[in-house]
Order: sequence, then C-alpha cells, then structure tokens
Amino acid sequence: MMKIITKSIISATIFLVILHSPISNLKSLRVFAQSNEHIETFDISAEINTDGTIDIIETIVYDFGALERHGIFRSIPYIYVNDQDKKYQFEIYNVSVSDENDSSYEVKESREDDEMNLRIGDPNITISGLHTYKISYSLKGALLYFSDHDEFFWNATGTQWDIPISKAQATVILPTNQLYSDIPLKCFTGSFGSTEQNCEIRQENEKITFTAENLNAYQGLTIVTGFSKGIVAEVPAEKAIAFQETLLGKILLMLLGLVGFFWYIVYPMWIPVKWYRYGRDPHVGYPPTAYFDPPQTKKGRALTPAETGTLIDETVHLRDVLATVVDLARRGHIIIDEKKKNDFWLKKSDKGLKIERIDQLPNFEVKLLTDIFPSKSEAEVHLKDASLLTTVAEVEKMIYEGMVNQNFFPRNPHATRTFYNIIGSIAVISFNIQLALVSLIFGRNMPKKTLLGAQEANKAKGLYSFLKSQERQLAFEAEKNPEFQDKQVLFEKFLPYAIAFGVEKVWMKRFKDINLKQPDWYTSYRSGSFTTALMLDNMQSSFKSFNSAATPTRSSTGHSSGFSGGGFSGGGGGGGGGGSW
Repeated sequence: MMKIITKSIISATIFLVILHSPISNLKSLRVFAQSNEHIETFDISAEINTDGTIDIIETIVYDFGALERHGIFRSIPYIYVNDQDKKYQFEIYNVSVSDENDSSYEVKESREDDEMNLRIGDPNITISGLHTYKISYSLKGALLYFSDHDEFFWNATGTQWDIPISKAQATVILPTNQLYSDIPLKCFTGSFGSTEQNCEIRQENEKITFTAENLNAYQGLTIVTGFSKGIVAEVPAEKAIAFQETLLGKILLMLLGLVGFFWYIVYPMWIPVKWYRYGRDPHVGYPPTAYFDPPQTKKGRALTPAETGTLIDETVHLRDVLATVVDLARRGHIIIDEKKKNDFWLKKSDKGLKIERIDQLPNFEVKLLTDIFPSKSEAEVHLKDASLLTTVAEVEKMIYEGMVNQNFFPRNPHATRTFYNIIGSIAVISFNIQLALVSLIFGRNMPKKTLLGAQEANKAKGLYSFLKSQERQLAFEAEKNPEFQDKQVLFEKFLPYAIAFGVEKVWMKRFKDINLKQPDWYTSYRSGSFTTALMLDNMQSSFKSFNSAATPTRSSTGHSSGFSGGGFSGGGGGGGGGGSW
C-alpha cells in the first residue's frame, strides 16, 4: 500500500512540475524519465542435480523506461581463480532465452575474454518500458568440493550491471529425498569485493531463497549454499589451460618466435649479404673512356636508346620512351611537327619502311607506333589531345621483358625492386626499422645483370661518357669513323641516346657552332636559319607535351584532383553525417 501511495505522490509531483515549468526544462524531465532505466526484478532459480550439474533460469524483468533500445546484454564468466591464482573453468551449455510467454528472443551468443556473452533482441526493432527475459542454461563443474562438505558459491546477478536492481532473489533447489538441517548458508551484497550481507535467507527443506533489495549500479547478490558430501556426484571444474600452454599453442609460439627472429634479426642481416653475393654485377673491367657505338645483342643488333638507357641504370624511365619516339622519327617512321608555338603533332611517315619493315622492329616499338597511329586513316596525332598512359606502361613492361629475354638480366629488375619495396613497407608497418632501411638501401640495388649485360653495359657507359663529354680529343676520335665524317649524321644518330641518358642539352651544345641543317623528320612553324639551340628549345617543349600525354591527370579510381576543376567545398572523399544509434 505504501508503494502505491509513494508512486502516486511522485507522479503528481512530476505533473505539477510540468505544468509550472518553462519549455526549456522539459528536456531535463525527459532525461529524468530516461534515467529510470532499471531492473525491476532479477529472479534466479538454480536446481542442483545429483549428477553434479546445475540447471539455472534467470528471469529478468527489465524496465527500459522511455528509452528506445533493442534489448539487453548478459555476460557470465566461466572462469574463476582459486586462492593460489590458478584458473579453473566450468561449462555453460543448453543456453536459451524466451519471454514470459516462452516465446523465443533473437539471441547472438559469443564467447570471448573468458565470458559467455548474450546479445538479446532484434537489431531492427526498438522497444521501451517493461520486458521480461528468461535466460536458461546449465552448468557443469560449477560446484566446489571440500573435505567436509560440498558447496554452491555463485555470483547470482553479477556486479557489472550499470543500472540499479530493485529486487534480486535467488532460489537454490537441492536434490530431493535428503535431510537438510543446519546447512551453512550465506549471502553477500554490494560491489565487487564487498562483505556486506544486506540480504535475507529462508529455507524450506531442500529449497533455499536469498533476497536482496535496492541494489545500486555495479552491485549484486552472491549466494553460498553448503550441503553434505555424497549427495551429488563430484564433477569438479577443469583447470583452465591457456592456449599458449597447450602443445599446439607451444608449437605455434615457437614458430612465431622463429618467424620473429628471422624477420627482425636474420632477414635484415641477410639482405646485405645476399646483395654482396648475388646482387652485384659480374666484374668485367672498367668502362672505356669513350665508346662510339651502342651496345649490341648476342645476334649483333644495336640496342635502341631505350634499351641502352635501361641497361645502364636498370630502370625504364619516361625519357627512354620519349627517346624511342625521337629515334623512330630519325629512322623515318614518325615526323615531329611543331605547327604552333609549343603545340606539337606526331605524323606517320612511311620513309622508314624502305629500310626496315614493321615486323623487324622490337615489339615495344611496334606497340608504340600502333598505339600512336591505331589505324591507317589516322595519319597524325595532336600530342595535347593524346592519352598515352596505358601505352607507356605497356611499353615499359615490354622493354623489361625484352631485356630479360635477350639475356641482359636474369630477372626483371623492376619486379625485383618492387619485391623489396613491399618488404620495406611491411617492415615499416611492423616497426622493423632496420629491415626497412636495408630494403631501401640494398633492395633497390639488388637487380643484377648477366655477364653479357655487364659487358654491354660497360659499352653503354662508354657511350654515355662520350655524349656528355666536351673534350675535343673524344670528338676527334669519333670523327675518325667514316660514318661520322658527316656531322649531321653524328648529331642525329646519337641525339636519341643523349635523350635516354638525360644529356641532350650537353650533346646539342657541342654542335652550336656547327652549321647543321634542320632534320627532315622535324618541322617547325618558325622560319629562319636552323640552330641546335632553337631545336633544343623546341624539343624541350615537345617533351613537356609528351609527358602530359603519358602522365595521369586523374586518380587511379577516376576521381578529379582537388587542385583542378574537381575541387569544391564538400568534394573529395569522406563527408556524410552521424548521430546516436
């Protein structure tokens, strides 16, 4: 009767507050209503069976108040620690959850951190107010066995509820047909570690009831029931063995230790050793001061500028592909035409077919020609409108593969560098700084040439020395070659190699005082006498146009850059919004 009167007074008070409070205070009232979330009753029935198992039913009447939720969580540890800090585990099985009408709830069960966790409720449905949850499960190994008695020592409600419990009641039912008198009984209340006993105990033969009221958040009810030995079978808990203490765990830990030892100790030391033993080029003597011919394949074919540049630094650069375009123009397959200032066109030319057929060209040159001029009807291409990104990537791949197939490299140098770049990235992620450093230093130098590759690379280095040198003696030695009596031939033949080596400025400067004519594969809108300085200026502009055609202007996923026309407030990745669940 007193409870009814108290609730009526509280309701009347709240009503009067609402009538006399400004609207700004209504939010506070809603918070007050929500804070009434609590457990109305928490009833536990624990029936102890003669086989040593226990059947438990928890009936929880949960009041969500005005809150909208999906359901409740319930966590039950299945590990306990004895006085010697040794862990033991009992078994929880036959778990089911229903409402007061025995209708099943949707339940997600998981076991982690030595606990059985139940998430009860439908994530697609929200509820509020009073709801009843009947959680049934069985225990095996939960009883304690002493020399003079057996015991059921159970943390009935748990002390990890973050809401109050109005009333908690635990009923222990001992096996029937036994005499029960003066059995030891105790109960404890409060937070974890509390020895308070604000609880009542009633016994009716084999039925013992423990009751506690007004438990605050993180407070619970723990019960102890002792009974004579021989009433139930002894099924003690099993010693909890951590995974790392099992045979499989020890094996895996040993393997992980070996992997860690290799990854953090051995591998960082092995990479420099591997480079020293297997990553260095064969020694073939020192490169000549100057060499006046390109290196050759085993069959005597002169390497193209792109192949020669790759042979020296073991990398295909964009300038190597550009040198290929200039060399194809020099050989009569392309005409480079500057129709307006800094505006270049590539025109198809058949002059080169009189000397070499398409099928006689290296495959990467065929690919470049067919992609620039995909059909017979397309006789010219505007560089500013061209898109050569895919073409350049495929040409670079073909050059690498060709150098391996022609026995200049035993393996693709790009693939080798990529492998060590990946190793370095993983090393950074795993905080293996020493491995990251050696991968960066030695991994990039790990690509190795064959004996043929090293010999021909020496010739390429000699050619590089000749092209970049301004020494008159070297020029004089080159001019002894009958082929190079004509300065025009000398200039044009080695211009693509100079581009591949990145020394085209030096090479053109050498001919600044020589009266050269404009190459027939290069045309310009500019009138007047031809000079290498003027050609260099024009070629630099054409290089920029080619770089633009071969460089992506969009991201790999097709998004525009925030620095270009695609940038705006709210653009780019991310964004959206959020709120409570």
